[in-house]
Amino acid sequence: MRPFLVIFAVGVFAFPIDTASADSAPAGLEANLASYASGAWIAKRPREFDESWSAYWLLDERSDSGWATPKGLVAGPHEVVIEFAQKSLIRSVEFDTASVDGDSQGSRAAADITVDISDESAEGGFRSVAAVRLEPRKDRQRFAIASPIAGRWIRLTVKSNHGSTEYIELFEFRAFGEALGQPAPVPSFTGAYRTNFSTFRMVQQGSTLTGCYEYKHGLVENGGIEGRVARFTWAQDSSGGPLPRGPAFFVFSPDAKQFIGLWWYETLTNKRGEIWRGTRTGDKPGACAHWRGPAGASKQLAAQLGRGEKARIYGIRFDLDSDTLRDDSTPALDSIAKLARENPSWRFVIEGHTDATGTPEHNQALSERRAAAVKAWLVKAGIVAARLDPVGFGATKPVAGNDTGMGRAQNRRVELARR
Repeated sequence: MRPFLVIFAVGVFAFPIDTASADSAPAGLEANLASYASGAWIAKRPREFDESWSAYWLLDERSDSGWATPKGLVAGPHEVVIEFAQKSLIRSVEFDTASVDGDSQGSRAAADITVDISDESAEGGFRSVAAVRLEPRKDRQRFAIASPIAGRWIRLTVKSNHGSTEYIELFEFRAFGEALGQPAPVPSFTGAYRTNFSTFRMVQQGSTLTGCYEYKHGLVENGGIEGRVARFTWAQDSSGGPLPRGPAFFVFSPDAKQFIGLWWYETLTNKRGEIWRGTRTGDKPGACAHWRGPAGASKQLAAQLGRGEKARIYGIRFDLDSDTLRDDSTPALDSIAKLARENPSWRFVIEGHTDATGTPEHNQALSERRAAAVKAWLVKAGIVAARLDPVGFGATKPVAGNDTGMGRAQNRRVELARR
């Protein structure tokens, strides 16, 4: 372990931390509060080269995507303000620069950055907590906050790079610490949104999200909501062939008037996502020609299972590390019960899946209990027990990487299939 180095700047300081021990820790032990998976929101973006080099990429938990200034605009300061899902006490921050473009010395990499915290607003009330100097071409540069301050907003002020006159580049940013209290209440996400994939119409019922979008007869399949984070599978028309589909991950602004999201094709979840952004245009979702509202959720589910596909259902939620179903799971469970009543000859396999946090034995047992809990709920709703086969797979069948919060969130799921 290298010795601590104190970096002084205007009375605040941070301690670089040896990252070897942190990198070797099991995934999931630390929550990155400045990530989309944790519900973080970019409240203020600096000027940027274009959307492919936007500050949006600082929170996607990938070290190969990031922010860059417009060409020639290296003179700072450049401010990024991030809002946490709830008031948080940040104990350390981390930056990535290994993927910087340009010369081998990494002269475009961000160098001097100050870190401030506010519990007042995204515009004011900030107090300095750290001033750091980054190395070029190095990931996982972590700095301990000497005197942590709790707040809802964190501001990064990028002041310089390592000598380039063309660009400043910064890749992933992470903030580690403790979320305090309960997240702020979030308005309903039900409404119509103007997006880069035409009009998106969504309906929230408890933790369930259903909807459609006009682009290529797009559908939202079996979506779920946690706080201001939405997960679902998108599917689009393919002129009679198998439906192109894949996962999507949205984070909504605190007032639910905007969202920023990422989407992938099903087989490409280990790659950088594509941006999906939207602005609310009305509180009534309306309907698409190919989707008439949430009442048809069970028919949509039946069509999916009828094609021999599994349905990944994110609207079924459990208490943390428990098989206790949350009350807001009822709409998703009701859709499955309705499907079973409308198709009395069908038998179903209920699959429980976890992320890789915890031991394999613990995850296996938890997944089995969760699948059994879904069966018990459906039996209580009148579905014959013999038609329902619960099975747990633990973390053995991931649909995304377990090295990020976003991937782990996608892996925690219930799947339904016809036997």
